[in-house]
Amino acid sequence: MDQTLRPINEKDIPSIIEKAVLFGGKITQSNPNSMVEMAIKRVDVDVYGTMTIKLTEAPPIEKKRPISITFNYRSLFFYLDPTQYVLKDDTIVADLPKGAKAIAIRNDDRYVMPHNTEIKTTIHRIEKRLESCPLEVKIVDVSQNGLGLLISNHGDRALLPNDHIWVKALCDMALKKPIFGRIVYTIIKKYKDNSLDLRVGVSLDEAIPEEVFSELQKKSNLILSA
Repeated sequence: MDQTLRPINEKDIPSIIEKAVLFGGKITQSNPNSMVEMAIKRVDVDVYGTMTIKLTEAPPIEKKRPISITFNYRSLFFYLDPTQYVLKDDTIVADLPKGAKAIAIRNDDRYVMPHNTEIKTTIHRIEKRLESCPLEVKIVDVSQNGLGLLISNHGDRALLPNDHIWVKALCDMALKKPIFGRIVYTIIKKYKDNSLDLRVGVSLDEAIPEEVFSELQKKSNLILSA
């Protein structure tokens, strides 16, 4: 998948942001002596095109400097200059941007696996952290050059955006050669018992071999068009 950020048509920005807020993101501000970066907790967009961005805590940003917003969904990215936003405690209120960039939308269909089946595989993370690896994961959906995965019973740092992995097998079918992939986004879902699920989107450097992809297609019960 092409990871180049491309300009978005202004009329499409509201609908893309509406999707992106579900996947989380971060704000960033570059100052002369520091770099401020903070996770976005929640975003609401009202009918007048005003965004209310709730952060995990009050950010130490300088109100007279611009900030950048990056969402995990399609790496959506835009700037807000000091006249376009207001900061109060842990909340930023701003108008929708007039300009933004994002990764181009996928150009192949996505095949969703049935919820009541356990179609699993094992992936190998390149980055070295305390969280165990390799990881056994459930395949949620698949496209020719991408995977949607679900990881349970691991920490929220098992995989992070921009991590790199090797996929050596899919659905008990060994690949003739491993496929290199990059984590595009992660979504954390926590439960009352403190357990969590990690939903992960993977962009693959190479297409899944036709014979393996065909078997996965047969297991799918829903096709989402590009």
